[in-house]
Amino acid sequence: MGQPVVHFEIIGKDGDKLKSYYSELFGWDIDAGHPMKYGIVKGEDNPSSIGSIGGGVATGPGQSAFTRIRSRAWTIASSRVIASTAPLLAV
Repeated sequence: MGQPVVHFEIIGKDGDKLKSYYSELFGWDIDAGHPMKYGIVKGEDNPSSIGSIGGGVATGPGQSAFTRIRSRAWTIASSRVIASTAPLLAV
């Protein structure tokens, strides 16, 4: 396997719909039992949060994924090599 995802965020205008959708799609247990109602997703192998889902009126749609990397320098160098062969992904 490549570099694993260590955290992700999914945000949009209707956080409740997003939580419902991803909970049903992936069978995730999403804990939103706090005042901000930001959904926390926990991993099977990781008892702490691995992801979060939320939303609000002033929130635009978006996603973020955070991965474990070998090293910053290796990742930057590799991304430049890949981008040189795929111009639409230029770094």
